[in-house]
Amino acid sequence: MATIEQRLKALEQQQSDAPMLVLFVGDRPTPEQQSEIDSAIKTGRMMIVFVAHGDTAWITGCGKPAPWEQQERSAQHG
Repeated sequence: MATIEQRLKALEQQQSDAPMLVLFVGDRPTPEQQSEIDSAIKTGRMMIVFVAHGDTAWITGCGKPAPWEQQERSAQHG
């Protein structure tokens, strides 16, 4: 049986063959967009989300929380 570390590494290396998902959101995704984001993350589909507020973009797997999550964290701690 593979170690947990080996199993996690194998999962991290999985990528979907589906075309990249490209979304454009305002401050935060709509419920429908959030559903698409969650599905893409679960299936390993590459994705880029352009966020109008803050003029930024977010790519899954970049090691950073989504910009709308960062805003929520700042508001809670600020």
